Amino acid sequence: MITDSIRPFEIPGEMRAAAERNVEQARLAFSDYATMVKEAFSTFDQWVMNSQASAGSFNRMAIDFAQRNGQSAFDFAQEIVQVKDINELIELQTEFVQEQIQVLTGQLKAFGEKTAEITPDLAPDAGKIAEPA
Repeated sequence: MITDSIRPFEIPGEMRAAAERNVEQARLAFSDYATMVKEAFSTFDQWVMNSQASAGSFNRMAIDFAQRNGQSAFDFAQEIVQVKDINELIELQTEFVQEQIQVLTGQLKAFGEKTAEITPDLAPDAGKIAEPA
């Protein structure tokens, strides 16, 4: 019979060992890659949470300033309606403008300080996202 003359196909031992090494190396490379991706997403998630917290803090500051500035404008309007003559109006206007310049200067300084405070928390993390592990 023909089946008696055909020998079964056998993979040589060296070839099997090389294939096993290649599979193990591929498994390790994939594991390293998966770990790197997981760390990158974790870093990105942390960066997003920090960004949101910082943006919220910055927004709360802006809202507070806007409320104070609005209240100041209404207080000024209340004073204006009670003036008796043009000289008093000019004096009130001059005082209001000077006070507003000081207030706005302080607010801009506070915004600058807040930006300097939150930027180092965000910028280094953003750089880590692109770095290979």
